[in-house]
Amino acid sequence: MIDLGPLGVVKDMIIAFLSGSTVPIWFFPGVFKTIFSFLPFVYIYQFPISIYIGKASVPNALVGLLIQIFWAFLFFLLFLSVNKKAKRHLMIQGG
Repeated sequence: MIDLGPLGVVKDMIIAFLSGSTVPIWFFPGVFKTIFSFLPFVYIYQFPISIYIGKASVPNALVGLLIQIFWAFLFFLLFLSVNKKAKRHLMIQGG
C-alpha cells in the first residue's frame, strides 16, 4: 500500500465539499443540486441528515436509497475488476 500523502488531504476536502458536510447542498443553485444528487458523495453526509431532520419525504428517501444501492453495486463491480487486475500484477517477496 502506498501512502497518498498530501493527495489524501485534497481527496478528503473534495469529498467533504461534494458530500455537503462543508457547505450544505441545499445552498447551491438548482443545477448543482441536480448534478450532485446523482453523485455518490451526497449520500455520505447530506442525504442521511435530510432524512433525519425530515427534509426528505418518504418517496424521496426511497429514491435516494435506490441510488445508494446503485452506487454500492457499481463500486463493488469496480472493486472486482481492479482486484482481478491487481492479482495478475502482484508479486510477493519475503520469507
